[in-house]
Amino acid sequence: MRKTTALYLAAVFVPVAAAAVGPHLGELRGSLGIDAEYTADGDLFSSATSDIADLGLLGPDYAGEGGQIEIRGASFNDVYDQPTTGIHAELAYGVSDNIEVYGAIAWMQAGGNTIQMGDIIPTSTGDRLPLYATFEDLNSYSGEVGARYYFGEDVIRPFVGANLGATYTEEIRVALAAPDAGVLINDLRFYDSSTVLSAGVEAGIAFGDGQNVSGSVSVGAKYLSALNGNDEDISSYGLGSIVESSERIVIPVKGSLTLRF
Repeated sequence: MRKTTALYLAAVFVPVAAAAVGPHLGELRGSLGIDAEYTADGDLFSSATSDIADLGLLGPDYAGEGGQIEIRGASFNDVYDQPTTGIHAELAYGVSDNIEVYGAIAWMQAGGNTIQMGDIIPTSTGDRLPLYATFEDLNSYSGEVGARYYFGEDVIRPFVGANLGATYTEEIRVALAAPDAGVLINDLRFYDSSTVLSAGVEAGIAFGDGQNVSGSVSVGAKYLSALNGNDEDISSYGLGSIVESSERIVIPVKGSLTLRF
């Protein structure tokens, strides 16, 4: 009797071995997480110089006088707060104990800033009158599909992955102001609402007991194609070319909490 009791107590109090974290063959896993994206390369608009026959097109102070608008290109980092931040949700399926395929959706936002976009240069004085641009906040929504490969079979597992997706970015408008030239132009169309393609890679570490809840952190690199430039307003000032190229490369950093079904 004593032997039976001892064996029972031993079975109760011996801890269950932790399973490997990460995918299990045939299992579904759901994740929620926070994202931060840093723009590594990419301009929101490019440089240009435009001759204006009548600066009155911009404002009344120099009506009837010719001059130039000189635009200095700016990167996404110049215009928007870094990093872009947001949240994501993901559903993954274990193809094996090392490989998973997944689909994810995300929302990202970045605060817009006021920058010196360039100068207005009246012919009569040759003075450079600063031209400022104020950008609204940037909002985007994305979906992607991808796959990850996990190394080892432990409670901490490194992984690598690749993904393809699409990102919808809301319309971008800008307000221009040159106080020294009497210029104030609000609600200037810059980029239409755009859906762009993306492709990326990532590397990270998953950790947890492999039973119910686990976590992961990752960093990657992602290419996003160009937004749809809207030159209907800015072409009036000879500046349509500045919104023709807006491809960029971002560095996504993610933290996720994962639940097994």
